Amino acid sequence: MKVRLKTTTKRLQEDCSRLNEALVGRHLTYLSAQGASPNTVMTYENGLRNFLRFLGGQSILTVAHADLLLYLSELDRRGLSKSSAANHLYAFRSFSKFCDLVGLQCSSAFQRIRLPKQPKRLTEFHPLSEIERLIAATRTPLERALIELGFGTGCRISELQRMRVDDIGWQNRSIRVLGKGNKERIVFFGQAAENALKQLLRGRSEGFLFVSLRGQSNPHVTKCQYAGAFRWRTHWTEYDSINGKAVYRYRWLGNASTVTAAEARRRLRRLLKSVNLTHPTVGRPLGRRHLHKIIAEIGRRAGLKTWPHRLRHSFATAMMNRGAGLREVQELLGHSALSTASRYLHTTTNQLKGVHEQFHPREEHSNAKKKT
Repeated sequence: MKVRLKTTTKRLQEDCSRLNEALVGRHLTYLSAQGASPNTVMTYENGLRNFLRFLGGQSILTVAHADLLLYLSELDRRGLSKSSAANHLYAFRSFSKFCDLVGLQCSSAFQRIRLPKQPKRLTEFHPLSEIERLIAATRTPLERALIELGFGTGCRISELQRMRVDDIGWQNRSIRVLGKGNKERIVFFGQAAENALKQLLRGRSEGFLFVSLRGQSNPHVTKCQYAGAFRWRTHWTEYDSINGKAVYRYRWLGNASTVTAAEARRRLRRLLKSVNLTHPTVGRPLGRRHLHKIIAEIGRRAGLKTWPHRLRHSFATAMMNRGAGLREVQELLGHSALSTASRYLHTTTNQLKGVHEQFHPREEHSNAKKKT
């Protein structure tokens, strides 16, 4: 009898697990059909599937308030931040609304659970001097364009990743981007970013902006004997910008008896300005994690801690500090609510110090003494 009971219980748990997986799958499909961004769908999927593993064989439709509290304490024990825990609860509430929509009786615990209190922090940004250090630390056209566009447009990392060459308006230095919720908007960039883009693209007019590169060629100067004399020579693999086919090239850079090695390298640099050494795979952009690592590595070289969203904060802060209106910054950032953009109303420490010195009565008294 006990064996039968255990078998029946195990089957019920397996049935509940399959039902849970099916419900979560339908919910994610519904979110995608309603135009939710891939990032939102991925975040909700991670939260819900992690919760299913926590539940084991229990039905997600019968979750109690105590189960959710126990789950939150488990997330806290694992060191998950409060913002990440809040994303899990957003996923639960979205799932609960989906169940109501399709007529399923779902536990009210999902709606009654309170979100963890989020600590209010000042947004971290780079002053202009640090932005210059980041730009100086770039080594490749891709790195230069990534920093210039990240700071020049204030785009999210997902928006930078999906930028396309054919969406650039060179006449007014603008580019159409796809933001959260598949909302399109126009962002703008300056002369420095335009120069970096042209250096990166080298005439390419289609495909993703930041693409995977393969077949990289690294030409260098070598001394070899040719026709009884030593000459400087270089060779490389060049890629046709139209059909993408690889072509082997070589050049003689001068006689070694009359041309120095330094002059041969200068000739090589001049030659490579018109050579496409990389083969862009225009159908596949670089991943967000890859771009994040590139930006973090540039910051490490510059002696700074940086990440993609910090460049976005730097863009917004620089705009506000130079007198841009809150509504305009909201539009450029792609925020749906004005309150979201208002976090960039903070000013720099030097500005606050100047205001304090100018208006505080004790500062005024000490300044008068200094003048006398």
